[in-house]
Amino acid sequence: MITFQNRTPWMFALALALLVSATADAGKPLKWKLQKGQKFDVVVETSMQQQQNISGQQVDTDNQMKMVMTWDVLDVDAAGVATIEQEMGRITMDMKSPMGEIKFDSEDEEEPSGMAAMLASAIKPMVGIKFVQKLSPYGENLGVEVVGQE
Repeated sequence: MITFQNRTPWMFALALALLVSATADAGKPLKWKLQKGQKFDVVVETSMQQQQNISGQQVDTDNQMKMVMTWDVLDVDAAGVATIEQEMGRITMDMKSPMGEIKFDSEDEEEPSGMAAMLASAIKPMVGIKFVQKLSPYGENLGVEVVGQE
């Protein structure tokens, strides 16, 4: 039977081995390993809290935004540069300020009203847009072209 005292040195040795192997790779840059034909759903979430002092009054604003897009890897060249077609899908936004709350969801059936309608007029046209991006293996954007735009 193994007791807790007998396992302690082994657990320490295992933790040390994992730490050493993790730090050995820490100096290597991360690389994308994309392959032609791969498809991904990519979700980008942004959370922003803003504090302003306007005429001596503190104004706090909270903004949450979520964008869902699809990536379709069209090609990867010998240098590892990927050509990716991206399509913007659902976009949601929730803004809270002393002036009230504004919510927008591009998949809502109901037409927004008030300030949400103004927000929708700026955001809704982005839904369904396709663009092609060249991405280096290290994540560097090497160019973007909107599909169907001259």
